Amino acid sequence: MMKNSIINQMIGDVIKVYEGKEYFYEVVEAEWVENPRQYADASYFYMSHRNYDFGDNISLDTSDCSSWEDVKEIIEKEYNVFAILPVYMYDHSGITINTTGYSCGWDSGQIGWIWMTKEQAMEYGYKTKKEAELFLETEIATLDKYLTGDVYEIRMRSKKDPTETDTYIGYIYGWEETLAEIPKTAKEIKKSDYKDKFEVEVKIVYVDEEEE
Repeated sequence: MMKNSIINQMIGDVIKVYEGKEYFYEVVEAEWVENPRQYADASYFYMSHRNYDFGDNISLDTSDCSSWEDVKEIIEKEYNVFAILPVYMYDHSGITINTTGYSCGWDSGQIGWIWMTKEQAMEYGYKTKKEAELFLETEIATLDKYLTGDVYEIRMRSKKDPTETDTYIGYIYGWEETLAEIPKTAKEIKKSDYKDKFEVEVKIVYVDEEEE
């Protein structure tokens, strides 16, 4: 219990803490996260919405378009498209996006297209349209995590001196993805912090106040 008290005093912003043999692994909500589209090299994302703009900096002349299919035709004329998917948004007490659409027609609708060119597919090794579409779905899923605040960082603290932060890792998009990163971190940075299976060595030593 004393260990938990020390941790509580140090890390009020921490969601969970996992314990290795030598280090604490703190899962923290990420702050000042940049739009992941800034680093997107294998796809393009065009969007149009009167209230939001989190797409790529793409200029398309859509003045004569009366539907999203018209916009798609323009994209296919201007880009050597290999795969393309629609992007939908649900806007109700926050926004979320996907490539499949939402059942609520009142608060949702299409906001754009995401696509991969044949040049990008060749450069990044996508041989089939299905492979490319799966990647595009992942791109939108990552952007959705950014929009919904589902982004985390991992801090490592030495158990010998928990007042000092040893390593800071971020940004990781998604809760499950973050938890999966902890054993990878131990293996790559502090190999002595686990034995055969890191998951066996790690246990939760901190929970937030509601769970306590």
